[in-house]
Amino acid sequence: MSAASPRPPRLAARLIRALLPADEHGRAILGDLHEEFRDVARARGRLIASLWYHSQVLAVGFGYARPGAATLSDTLQDLRHSFRSLRKNPGFTLSVVGTLALGIGAGTAIFTVVDAVLLRPLPFEDPEQLVRVWASDEEEGRSYLDMLYSDVEVIAERVESLVSVTGFSLAPRTLLTAQLEDPEEVTVARATENIFGTFRINPALGRLFDATDAARGEQVIVISHALWQRRYGGAPDALGTMVHLNTRGYEIVGVLPYGLQYPDRADLWRPLLPEEREDDDRELQVFARLAESSSLQAATAELQGLAAGLAETNPETHGGVSAWIQPLQAMVVRDVRTALLTFLGAVGLVLLITCVNTANLLLARAADRRHELAVRTALGATRSRVLRAHLTESLLLAALGGVLGLFAGRWALGAILAAMPRLPRMETITLDLRVVAVMAIVTTVAGVLFGVGPALYAASTSPGASLRSGGMGRTRSGGRVRLQSGLVTTEIAVSTMLAVLAVLLFGTFRAVVNHDRGFQSENLIAFNIDPMHPPRPGDEARSYFERIEARVRALPGVISSGFSSHAILEQRGFEVEVEIEGHPQDRSERATTRIVSDGFFSTAGISVHVGRLFAGDAGVEDDYELVVNERFLKTFLPEVSHPVGTYVRTGLARGHIVGVVEDVSPSVAEVARPMVYVPFARATPEGAWLFVRLRAEAPVAASAVWDEVRSVDRYLLATQTVVLEEAVRASFATERFNMLIVVVFAALALGLAAVGIYGVTSYTVATRRAEIGIRRALG
Repeated sequence: MSAASPRPPRLAARLIRALLPADEHGRAILGDLHEEFRDVARARGRLIASLWYHSQVLAVGFGYARPGAATLSDTLQDLRHSFRSLRKNPGFTLSVVGTLALGIGAGTAIFTVVDAVLLRPLPFEDPEQLVRVWASDEEEGRSYLDMLYSDVEVIAERVESLVSVTGFSLAPRTLLTAQLEDPEEVTVARATENIFGTFRINPALGRLFDATDAARGEQVIVISHALWQRRYGGAPDALGTMVHLNTRGYEIVGVLPYGLQYPDRADLWRPLLPEEREDDDRELQVFARLAESSSLQAATAELQGLAAGLAETNPETHGGVSAWIQPLQAMVVRDVRTALLTFLGAVGLVLLITCVNTANLLLARAADRRHELAVRTALGATRSRVLRAHLTESLLLAALGGVLGLFAGRWALGAILAAMPRLPRMETITLDLRVVAVMAIVTTVAGVLFGVGPALYAASTSPGASLRSGGMGRTRSGGRVRLQSGLVTTEIAVSTMLAVLAVLLFGTFRAVVNHDRGFQSENLIAFNIDPMHPPRPGDEARSYFERIEARVRALPGVISSGFSSHAILEQRGFEVEVEIEGHPQDRSERATTRIVSDGFFSTAGISVHVGRLFAGDAGVEDDYELVVNERFLKTFLPEVSHPVGTYVRTGLARGHIVGVVEDVSPSVAEVARPMVYVPFARATPEGAWLFVRLRAEAPVAASAVWDEVRSVDRYLLATQTVVLEEAVRASFATERFNMLIVVVFAALALGLAAVGIYGVTSYTVATRRAEIGIRRALG
């Protein structure tokens, strides 16, 4: 070696001398390495040559350190050969890689959603201890009931298995500045003082309210991080700002941390006022932590014993009501768990079909390469080397399909999130390293699974028979044909199962879409009228709403309008006890009462089945004209054939039934509740929903309606507007999405099954090529 010749790295050179045998063979290998190093250095530079030399040291040294094991050089050689082979067969390569990318892409997208929503723990300290406390009324089939405000203190005092019992209720409010400007509709959480201690939440800025604030009745609020950014630009001087919620003033004392995922629907939080704790409505969401020495079963048993005692001592408020406990993690995902697991199962089936498909294609390819394999075996390639070469090719295909599948999965994830209805913890759904690692493992396992069969087939090739045939004749192995046919049969069976599931979901979707909701949503708009300064009950309130209705009806394009105390798409109202004159009941029954104007039924498109609607002044004192729905008759008057004239007493009104209307049932899953409609003329509420029926293609905009409403009350804020047709479509968005996802999976599975059939057919034709040629030659 001349002085000008480049020398290999010293450390690497010493290492290879230590690893090589100290004989003529070792010295020859070392000399060859040095010569090749000089050639590489002159051609490509010293840096590239050094990298090459280190790789050769590892490859050669590993081979001598572990005799008989596959060296890095062998592996690299297998990879280079696989690359060349796949590059020469672009059709086959694109088919396999595309098939894998579809399956892995679908798996990546769905697993990302499942991982974020179902598998990851909630972002709280010791989240497994957090539970939701539910009330239930089994006789009415209602298992998910909120609690009374008074229940929190009773549970905290008498259920030892639960610690730090807290609760809150959500309500829409209008947020304004201290000067009553810049209105924004927000969701307010009215909470007990230990709400943040129960969830162990620390403020991102300022402080949180506590028992002292609640006891003093301090007008303080804590805002969400999103509201802080949206309304105040993330400025620290938001603390101490005075704001109004409707007509009451509050001071902002703190900001919650970013990414607070549950409870996540509140824009701001304030302490429960003393008078609110006396409310007897079931609207409080109660949470607690399990005591360290307790279990879910023990806490449930203790809670149910308390509920039974309360039902005996307070039958008016707790009669027939039990209670139970649910882990918070299960509660957060209860509405989506089944659907997401179904999607994950469908993805698993698609991945299974993908592996079967790829195995079929590789078997066909191995059959077509039998002569090549025979030549390699005859030249000295061992069975293990052939097996390793084919497994290397299958893993290379899996890696290429996995990389492309990750990109496809990222795109599919964006499409799914855009089409998917609101999910819990949706903001945490992202394609991160955790998902990539899982999919890398899945891809590797898939590569081994679909590569083992073809590799064993290739390694078992008889070189003598293939060489004697000159590569023209191929024997058909009955076992291999049966294996491929069985795999394709499995593909078709799985695809058919997914197709049947898609058809069933389509039937469910049709039932949801065609469900008779009891009202006509076309061209119907609802406006939430929530006066900042409510009119006094009686004549002033009636005059207030009548003026609004008169102004709106005068708009061009408006057919009719009417008021209701509650939204039509919610099974809500004033829950009252009902007594039927002349019909004694075993126990007090409750019904939902709504206050409506005489134009409500025609505007909403609710038809009358028996009798008539309100007329004139809608009755006299203690004898209102009442309208009930069909569910009311089935519940309270099942044996009465002529209900008109029946006298009814409720906690809100007394009067006789003048008509029966159809049930309003917003969804298939919701059974209509017994409903009593009380006339506006007799019991006008402080706020109401205004329903407006428009002519088709009417030019009336929501802003025009609000302008007319505010001409009556200039302090009234334009808050919630609901287009009923859009709201109805949104109500079955989940069913539509579930159906579309399974339809896509079924179509993908059927397409992959078709590719699998192609693989078997291709293999069959490859094994019969000589026979087919002879048949054609013979005419």
